[in-house]
Amino acid sequence: MKLKIALCAFLLLLLSLGFSIMLTTASMEKVYTEAIISEYRVIALDLQRALDRALKFGKRLDKFTGIDRVLEDTRGQIFKNVVLRHTPSGYQRKMLREDDVVISIVLPDGQILHSTNPALAGEALPRELRALFATPGADQGQAPAFVKHLGQFSIALPVTEGKGIAAYTVISFGEQQVEQLLGPFFDHNLKVFAGVMVCGMALLILALNLVTHAAPLATGLPGRRISVLLFLVVGTAQIVFAGMNLRAFRDEFLAINQTKAETLMTLLKEDVEFFFGKGLRLDSLSGLDQLLGDIIAASPELRDIAVYDAEGRLVFVATHQGAFDYRAGGTPGPRQDPGPLDGQYDPRYRAHTPLMREGSLHGHLVANVSRQSMLEKLTEIFKDSATVLVISILFFVEMLILANLFIKDQYVRTNGANAPPAGDPCALPGAGIPFGAIRPAAFLFLLGIDMCISFLPLYMKVLPIPDLGLSQEVVLGLPISVEMLFVGVALLGAGPWIDRRGWHEPFWFGLGAALAGTAWSALAPDALHFIASRGLVGLGYGAFLMAAQGFVVRQTDRGSKAQGMAQLWAGVFAGSICGGAAGAMMAERVGFRPVLLAGTAIIVFAGAYALGFMRRAMARPTFCTLNPGAHARGRLTPGRALRFLTNRDVFGLVVFSSIPASLAFVGFMYYFSPVYLAGIGQSQSDIGRVYMLYGVCLIYVAPYLAKFLDRAGNQKFLIFLSGTTGCLGFTTYYYFGGLEATALTALLLGVSGSLDASRAFVLKLRATHELGEGTAMSLFNSVGRTGQIIGPMLFGWMLLTFGMPDAVTYFGIGYLAITVLFTLTTRSEATLAAKGLLHTDQ
Repeated sequence: MKLKIALCAFLLLLLSLGFSIMLTTASMEKVYTEAIISEYRVIALDLQRALDRALKFGKRLDKFTGIDRVLEDTRGQIFKNVVLRHTPSGYQRKMLREDDVVISIVLPDGQILHSTNPALAGEALPRELRALFATPGADQGQAPAFVKHLGQFSIALPVTEGKGIAAYTVISFGEQQVEQLLGPFFDHNLKVFAGVMVCGMALLILALNLVTHAAPLATGLPGRRISVLLFLVVGTAQIVFAGMNLRAFRDEFLAINQTKAETLMTLLKEDVEFFFGKGLRLDSLSGLDQLLGDIIAASPELRDIAVYDAEGRLVFVATHQGAFDYRAGGTPGPRQDPGPLDGQYDPRYRAHTPLMREGSLHGHLVANVSRQSMLEKLTEIFKDSATVLVISILFFVEMLILANLFIKDQYVRTNGANAPPAGDPCALPGAGIPFGAIRPAAFLFLLGIDMCISFLPLYMKVLPIPDLGLSQEVVLGLPISVEMLFVGVALLGAGPWIDRRGWHEPFWFGLGAALAGTAWSALAPDALHFIASRGLVGLGYGAFLMAAQGFVVRQTDRGSKAQGMAQLWAGVFAGSICGGAAGAMMAERVGFRPVLLAGTAIIVFAGAYALGFMRRAMARPTFCTLNPGAHARGRLTPGRALRFLTNRDVFGLVVFSSIPASLAFVGFMYYFSPVYLAGIGQSQSDIGRVYMLYGVCLIYVAPYLAKFLDRAGNQKFLIFLSGTTGCLGFTTYYYFGGLEATALTALLLGVSGSLDASRAFVLKLRATHELGEGTAMSLFNSVGRTGQIIGPMLFGWMLLTFGMPDAVTYFGIGYLAITVLFTLTTRSEATLAAKGLLHTDQ
């Protein structure tokens, strides 16, 4: 038994740190990719300027004599100054060839005129790469800095002719260049990982021996002590690992910028010394300040570039405020740095190279790395690292629960299980399986489902969209709306199914439908297929959610149902948080389709877990285990459903509370937030963090408020308070916007959801008892999902009609008005009790 506990501890540490190393490596890959692309753009600027000058002198791109030589020379410069400079020595260098870099001249319509790869000349540029071509006035705004397609990174620079764009210079290079840059960092990560693993396991073994010595396993399993021990050791290991990675990030980022500055100095040195070879002197060069300005404009991580003469006097300087030529008026005496750049400098932030003429010193080139830019980048990396740490700890907590289930299961098997009496016709199916077994299943399922939650409308933008006669804003919200529609359909049908045949059939149906739908989403060739696939995912999600609640009801008694539901929803929201944030971070690095495929694999793991830990509870209900009164109350018919929904208090709860709340949540969190934040330039990671803020609120605030909600005598007031809290979030956009307003609104929506007592209120009604609690809740949940269906489309229409910030502000005012209507139409518990309309057998 001690060996099994130690094995579980080892696997927990391994999985938690493995999850961290995966996300931190993905974060660093982005840093390296941007660094290489920035260097490519600097060198490509020379080619761009040469082509611009040629067109000004009357040359035509389709009859450009010597263009092949120009492209080959540029490729040679890239290979020498970027590829080889960033490539480790030894066998890895042999893996890269000059042919791995491809430079092409492409017309705006996508036709390739010239290329260093002759096979591409005359072909059409892939549609995915045409996203690099900026289209002024288009809805998509500016073109992306780079595109990754079929294992190649590509950038594009426009070649202008007059006031228009004559062509684009497209440069592509293989992802192996980034992989080789990432190699040393990955090796460092592995060393840290190994060190933390060894130290962590040593501590775990020592502490486990102390715990089991103090409380021998023969006298009972000290589960709480073991859980606390595992949490402290593994949690500390994750924090140490994250801290060491952040320090490595800082050092690597500075080293990357040093390398780029050195590359720039090398290129500039070659250009300037070429003119020296033509007999020109430093003080007679014209246009060098403009050249420095073009370079600094393409290098936000550099603060300035300056040229000094041999005596240290400033000649040219370029900063992000402009380029300056000091030759005309001279400088008042020797200077080491231009104007506001005076001061002492850390050599790690400076690159310096001498300018030689006929073997003698003729000047200096100096480039300074921007500390402000570095601070901004490190802040972004710190946010990513903190997010990774939070996700990793949430992931670890869920894995800890799974490990505890395994340890307890093994302990029971070793010491003998408490089986129900033989021949008992009313024995509970799966007796001995704790209700908490549903939490890891819910976590894994939601982890897979919600990995795409932050980019559904963004993914729609990259898919071919047929003409549906709708505006783009409405079409982008269709996948979410269709998914929520089928969630409602599944919720409506799963309740009676569970009552008659047990929870396990809709459980497996939900897993299978979600698995097929997520895989279909990843492989969807166009928007219609994607919309249909999300409908299948919604069908699976709704069936799974109702089945999971059915499991809790079946495995609990009156005194533990609240605890069982709390465990279920904790797993749901933890999985949603981890999936949403991890999916957003991965999508920013590897693209949308790989994230969807990863989600598919995780759903498979959820099914494997259910087979291993929940199979004994999978049985059709007997007469004794059927929901009490299920047969007596009969099946759900349209007439009975209509009578329930038209009940005054049920109608008020559904129309003026449940539907507006779900409309606000889905419309804002799933549609508005990703579209709005992406439109103002926020990263995919920030979009994921906003959703994460909402989920964390529901995980850690809701359980504490739930105890108060159960004891509260006036739940109608709490529902009103929930609605007003939600509407306050939307009105913040009247005063300010951006990431801060979006985060605050997400937080207030989380508090609003934590205060929502509508389900507890509806369960008190006699109308609910007469229809049947399970069937009534299935109907209530299904109709309430109507808001989730229309939410994205309503937000899209309001943004199109009113624009920002009026659309969100008007929605908040409307939400408040509907909440007031709820208080006017729905009666209080005291009034209902006086009229005998409450079910008193609680």
